Amino acid sequence: MAKSPKPNKAEERGLRQEIFGIAILAAALYVAVSLYPYGASNPGGVVGGYLSWALKKAVGYTSYIFPLLLIALSFKFLLRKVFVISYAVPAAIVVLILSVSAMLGSSSEEAGGIAGRYLNSVLENLLGSPGAFIVLSAVALISIVVATGVSFVQAGIRIVPSAVSMVRTMTGRPEEAGP
Repeated sequence: MAKSPKPNKAEERGLRQEIFGIAILAAALYVAVSLYPYGASNPGGVVGGYLSWALKKAVGYTSYIFPLLLIALSFKFLLRKVFVISYAVPAAIVVLILSVSAMLGSSSEEAGGIAGRYLNSVLENLLGSPGAFIVLSAVALISIVVATGVSFVQAGIRIVPSAVSMVRTMTGRPEEAGP
């Protein structure tokens, strides 16, 4: 029986990355299942229950974004030859989780978790409530732009004319003549 050829360094690295990507994707699915319990017991079992509790305690309602972070990381490793996801994407999702958690932390610890409540408290002490909200909103929007690569301005330029036209059609107003 002939031996199969030994993979070169690049192939070995690619296989390791694929294995890592599969493991991260499995973890993302498990976290998602654990975060969405139904009934008295957690579908992720005892470990899933504690994981869900820890994430919700740490970052509150934004813990539901955490599986998306893991999925983005898994795609980074699994689809490395199809398209490139920079490390800025998962980092932007982490910043988004923290900024939204801090905004929610102004209302309660349950909503924003311990991290959100703490970040909100620090920013409110430094900038006041309006200042903290403005900064956190800007950080969240920037994180979305970095994570998705979609410009809010470009999206608005495409969406607004169609929305205005649709509203005019629904209200029976004729199109206004342009210049």
